[in-house]
Amino acid sequence: MKKFTIIILLFAIILIGCSTVPEKVSEPAKVINPSTIDFGQVWVGSIRTDKESDANLSDGLAQARFDSEWTKGKNAGNVYPKKFVLSGTDNAVDMEFDWDNGGSIPAGVYDVFVSIDGLPGEGWIRNLELSAKTDYEVTITFKAAKMNIELDGDGNNITVYPSGTHAKYDGLGRLNDIPDDIAIASYSSYTDNNQIYWLVPASPVDIEFRHSDGSVDWFDNYTAVAESFINKLP
Repeated sequence: MKKFTIIILLFAIILIGCSTVPEKVSEPAKVINPSTIDFGQVWVGSIRTDKESDANLSDGLAQARFDSEWTKGKNAGNVYPKKFVLSGTDNAVDMEFDWDNGGSIPAGVYDVFVSIDGLPGEGWIRNLELSAKTDYEVTITFKAAKMNIELDGDGNNITVYPSGTHAKYDGLGRLNDIPDDIAIASYSSYTDNNQIYWLVPASPVDIEFRHSDGSVDWFDNYTAVAESFINKLP
């Protein structure tokens, strides 16, 4: 009986000991939002990052170069990073530039302000994650088409506006007085024959086509097909 009692006591001690062991609390996984672009409502697209390890980089550093395209392999303008801000903060971090379009920077998650030759001009890359000892080729891919209508001589002009512009200014009686600064893009025979200046966002827009004879055609709520050439308007 005594032996049986001792066994029960030992078993109870083991149970008490197990019950007092603190549970291990796992840390929540770090969530990083996917990279996006912010060039205004009409210019939409995505970010593609091609990366590879680089043991020659100093500890804690990443290396990144920037480019843009409007369809695979077709450049949409040279990209120049101007400012790096740690995402979710106001803390700016300096890049050590090795090229006009990139260089080395401490690893982190950044909002990057960039300037692009041609259209759409300036905007942000949001939540760009750059890991240490890694080389990155960061490409902004715009959902856009290329205006491919030949404009000869003076007076032939195509201007792209936000959707709703035609109806708004027609209602105001000001179709000949639309502010220049709301135009998304404008093309004429004097526009440099380079695709970076002839892009049209693949989002709903209003297009004004002024002809040399003074007539004007409007194409309201026009949506271009991404990665296409606009050879004529409906």
